[in-house]
Amino acid sequence: WEKLVKRINRAKARTLYVKWIAAAVLLGVVFLAGVGYHRFWPDSPTESYTQIIAPQGRKTQVILPDSTLVWLNSGAELKYPTTYSSENRNLQMKGECFFDVKKDARHPLLVRGSHFNIKVIGTRFNVNDQDAGKVLNVILVSGEIQVLNMDKRPIIKLTPGQQLSLKNGKAQVFPAQNIEAQTAWLNDMLVFEDQPFEEVISCLEKWYNVKINLDHGLYYKHNYTFKVKTESLREVLGLISVITPISYRIEGNQVTIYAKK
Repeated sequence: WEKLVKRINRAKARTLYVKWIAAAVLLGVVFLAGVGYHRFWPDSPTESYTQIIAPQGRKTQVILPDSTLVWLNSGAELKYPTTYSSENRNLQMKGECFFDVKKDARHPLLVRGSHFNIKVIGTRFNVNDQDAGKVLNVILVSGEIQVLNMDKRPIIKLTPGQQLSLKNGKAQVFPAQNIEAQTAWLNDMLVFEDQPFEEVISCLEKWYNVKINLDHGLYYKHNYTFKVKTESLREVLGLISVITPISYRIEGNQVTIYAKK
C-alpha cells in the first residue's frame, strides 16, 4: 500500500510539472506573438475615422455627435475622427456641403478643405470646393465664419449675406446673389439665374450622374434662367434646345450635345 501511494504521488508531481511547463510555453508564445505584431505592424494608426460619401446623383444628410447638421451634395465627401465630440470639432470635406453648426464659442468647429480651412462658432453656410480646390465658393447664410489658409492664418471674415470666391489663390468677397437659388439643391431643386452654359452643364452632370460631352462648334455665350425639380434629363435638354440651337444624343450615362448649323 505504501509503495502504491508513493507511485500515485510521483505521478501527480509529474502531471503538475508538465502543466507548469505547458503554461510557461503558452505564455512565451503569447509574448512572441505580441512582439511579432508590433514588429510587423509598428505604424498601426491610433486614430480611426468615419467617412461619408454622397452617391453620384443624390444628396446625403449627416448629424454629427455635437448635433451639427451637414448636407452633402452629389459626390461630396465628409471625414471626421471617431473621437469627434462637442469639445473636439474637426473635420474634412470635399465637394459641396451645407453646414448648420451648433454654436459653441469655446469649441469652434474647424472645416478643412483642399486648400483652405474655415473656423466656425455657430452658423449656416454653403461650401463648394470645386475641381480639387482650384475654385472655392463660400456663402454665409447666418452667423459668422473665418476663412483661413492651410497654415490656419486668417484670409477673410464673412458676415451674413456675403460670398467668398477663391480662385488661383485670389480671394474676392461680394454680396451673395440669390442665396435661395444657390442652395436650392437642399430642397431637391436646381435653380439657374442668368448662369452661363458651362455652369449649367456642370450642374446637370452632377444632378443626373452623367457625363456630358460638348461639340467643339457649340456656341457657349448663352445664359440661362430656369428651374429643375422632377424633370428628366431629356426634358431639360429639350428645354435648352428651344432656347439654344442644339441637338443631343443620350446613350446610357453618356450625353453628347451638338451645335445645330
